[in-house]
Amino acid sequence: MEGLSRFSDYEIFAYVTVGAVALLVSDMAFGTHFIAGALWTVPDGAAILIGSYVLGQAIASPAAWILERQLVHRLLRAPSSTLFGEAKPGPIRRWLFRGYYAPLSAHLKTLVERKARANGASLHGEDLFWAAFVQAKRDAHAADRLGAFIRLYGFCRNLTFVAACATFIFIAELITDIRHGAAQAAASDELRGAVALAVCVAMLFRYLKFYRAYSVEVFATYAAGDGKAE
Repeated sequence: MEGLSRFSDYEIFAYVTVGAVALLVSDMAFGTHFIAGALWTVPDGAAILIGSYVLGQAIASPAAWILERQLVHRLLRAPSSTLFGEAKPGPIRRWLFRGYYAPLSAHLKTLVERKARANGASLHGEDLFWAAFVQAKRDAHAADRLGAFIRLYGFCRNLTFVAACATFIFIAELITDIRHGAAQAAASDELRGAVALAVCVAMLFRYLKFYRAYSVEVFATYAAGDGKAE
């Protein structure tokens, strides 16, 4: 555990833990013994720790590109748009992601826009978010809360990606086992695939919750203060 103290909280959440989960999926799908059934020596444990970190780093890039850039910013729209009612989702999307599309309270929205107008900032989208962020990050108390949200949504985003990959792997193995008449193996793959899918969906909604909460914190801090550290 001494090695873990050298990592930041974000690295432990978003990289080491997620990388270890990916190694566990490998154990379940391909019969490796990185985590499950492993008998580590001290060097083995150190190698697994470093390997989990590196694998977690590798996972973060595709996870951010697929979930953050494509799913959130292109399909669902960024919180900077949904919070101010600029995003216009269809009824199905609004029902499925009703928590994510919940707008800011009318009072807070008014305070943010009034502050932005007084500072000569844009009143729309990402321009408004970055104007608010520049000031909000100077607040020492808000910085701690923002850091907590980053750790949470980074972990949930990366774990969502791993769970999605695991779902596809177990489904592929299920199809293969059915074709070969391996009923017992197919039942195991079906259960694993169902669990992986459930984790994927659950972590996706947690990711969206914390990603939205991060922006809410930025705008609330921006509206409440002058952006200077207390």
